[in-house]
Amino acid sequence: MGSAIEIDNRYAKILREVKAPDGLAVTDDMLTDAAHDMGDVLKAVGTYLSKDGIPQEKSAADNKKWWDGLTQEQREEYQTLYPA
Repeated sequence: MGSAIEIDNRYAKILREVKAPDGLAVTDDMLTDAAHDMGDVLKAVGTYLSKDGIPQEKSAADNKKWWDGLTQEQREEYQTLYPA
């Protein structure tokens, strides 16, 4: 439990610094634009980082084997494109 608190304390300051300033409104147009941009990114990566490549309904061991088979760059790209 102590390590979770330590990590929370370490990143809380960073997250506060990247928080949008008070009064900044995120409009529907902004969200639509962001979704459009993500769609363009996904088209550009094609099958290279397809969501279909992520193991679904597999065992933890199978997921680990898949993850361990990726390069660090691929892991970071998957985390960026599919954070869940």
